[in-house]
Amino acid sequence: MEKIDSSMRVIDILETLKENNKNGLGITDISNITGHSKSTVHRTMVALRERGYVTRDSTTKKYKLGHKLWQLTNNLIDNLDVRHIARPYMEKLNEKYKESVHLIVRSGNYGLYIDKIDSPLPIGLQVHIGKRILLHSSAAGKVILAYTDNKDREQIFKAVGLPKITDNTLDDEKKLQKELIDILNKGFAWNRGENRHDVYSVSAPIFDLNGKVVATLSIAGPSSRFTESESNEIIQSIVNSTKEISEKLGYPRK
Repeated sequence: MEKIDSSMRVIDILETLKENNKNGLGITDISNITGHSKSTVHRTMVALRERGYVTRDSTTKKYKLGHKLWQLTNNLIDNLDVRHIARPYMEKLNEKYKESVHLIVRSGNYGLYIDKIDSPLPIGLQVHIGKRILLHSSAAGKVILAYTDNKDREQIFKAVGLPKITDNTLDDEKKLQKELIDILNKGFAWNRGENRHDVYSVSAPIFDLNGKVVATLSIAGPSSRFTESESNEIIQSIVNSTKEISEKLGYPRK
């Protein structure tokens, strides 16, 4: 039983660091958040640090997640079938439109970039794999929300809220719910400056053989390059791509 308890303490600490990884946490902070004693936290952090799972800033004495965890995450991402199947389609879209192409999955109450191809143009949207995004202010996130059941969606809204990132962000739940219904009807979602004023993106869902949305494919770039004619073509291309990817994952073509 003690072995299980020790394992849970490690998980508590790592999850706490994940939620506060930007600024890091000290021993006292971790102890207060997790409820574990300072001595227990200290012993655990020493062991995790020796194995590379956490790092410690010599000046602030605060801990952050280490390279070993990122290696494990990358290995997991590399093994996702959807990533390998989607990659050729991402390359074609990137080559055709010269815009950034992203593959995003749900991670708890957020979206998570698991693959990306940056725009080759001087001005383009660049993100890093492993970055989390809010669901209500992104095209990919709104696709995920649209295909999430009501109870689960309400839990996300309760936990994260609908923070207003730009003037265009929908922070009214009723208006957002209306847009999510529209996304279900159309099969794709727009983000028009809702996360950054100057960035537009369009996203469509990828389904597995059980009809569950396992990822979303997005094209993003400066709003100035998303003209009406270009946007219509991009929408058709990304919807066709996600349909083919879904079919290769076992989802029957309709």
